[in-house]
Amino acid sequence: MEVSNLNARIIAIGDELLCGRTLETNSNFIQRQLLKYGIDVERVTVVHDNKSDIMSALDEAGQQLIFVTGGLGPTPDDMTVDVVAEWAGVPIVIDQTVEADLKKRCADRGFEYHFGMAKQAKLPQGMKALKNPVGSAPGQVGKFGGATVVLLPGVPAEMHGLWPLVEAELELSGSNSKSFRLRTVGLSEPKLSDMTESVRDKYLDLVWSWWLSKWGVDVQASGPDPAVLDSAEKILRTELGDSVFASGETELSQTVGEMLLESGKTVAVAESCTAGMVGAALTDSPGSSAYFTGGVISYSNEIKTQELAVPEQLFIDHGAVSYEVAKSMAINCRDKFGTDYAISVTGISGPDGGTAEKPVGTTWIAVAAAGSCTVKRFRFIAHRARSRELTVAAALNLLRLQM
Repeated sequence: MEVSNLNARIIAIGDELLCGRTLETNSNFIQRQLLKYGIDVERVTVVHDNKSDIMSALDEAGQQLIFVTGGLGPTPDDMTVDVVAEWAGVPIVIDQTVEADLKKRCADRGFEYHFGMAKQAKLPQGMKALKNPVGSAPGQVGKFGGATVVLLPGVPAEMHGLWPLVEAELELSGSNSKSFRLRTVGLSEPKLSDMTESVRDKYLDLVWSWWLSKWGVDVQASGPDPAVLDSAEKILRTELGDSVFASGETELSQTVGEMLLESGKTVAVAESCTAGMVGAALTDSPGSSAYFTGGVISYSNEIKTQELAVPEQLFIDHGAVSYEVAKSMAINCRDKFGTDYAISVTGISGPDGGTAEKPVGTTWIAVAAAGSCTVKRFRFIAHRARSRELTVAAALNLLRLQM
């Protein structure tokens, strides 16, 4: 089913999205995927589980590529299929293959095949069901006049699982992207703006934007000429240097994991203020067991001494948040786990505990390797959640720069 229209609309359905119970993340995922193929999302509309609201959103979307998420489940407020059928002017049909799969799913789990499950086998006539690899409600794809309509479950894991089937059904392949995105770590937005100024002045016809990520700041440029974009990207990479850890969608944890896999090296962690967040990030990617061995969450000084052999005198002389303690934690962690690298973090995440000498956000990070240990102090913002997030980013980046 070839897609000729390079403009799209997204309609996210669910009362829970408009009352604060659930964060709407599906549209963000869809936008990022479509960007790879040069498909622009003109508008994202979030509506209640309400027939008139859904119908109005569909009418407004018109003859475009329309993604609808939510409302495909077994509960009474899941009405997307019925409303889309009425909007398209087609009857509802039962997909017997989907029905058989649903019955088997219920039987395998010892559940009764009830009305709620049965309604998930309903399709507007002319739509094709896409088997859900995670949940029960299938995705659906079809054309009505000039509109290509894709129906997806609202549960993010299910929607993500269905996406490869959507790409195949819509015959999305290759890359028609009219933009590039570089991902940086360790730079603030003002600093990144300054560093990109000369490139932006050279390429005035490109549209530039940047935004915060959990790792740092991403910068993106868009324009109609692929050759101009390629040239701008090469120059910008040179300007930004080691601050760029990836392009596109690649996460910092993925970049570090791939580097460890390629080198055959291993790593362990000794975490205080992050309480396991660095280890969690290192194991985000499949195959992480090949390079991550384990770690110690040493939140208290007693555990730092008992499990990591940090001398008590270091706490007396320098405090837990110090160069000396971070270095001892990393070196002893590497010895304890027998790894090629070890990362240690110790800091004051707040909101309490800061002093004039060591304000909230003060963090020491160390990376121990064979015969060396790099230790660096950071002053993150006095916001507990963001400070911890930036600590994870800085820790992974310090390891990346050591490899």
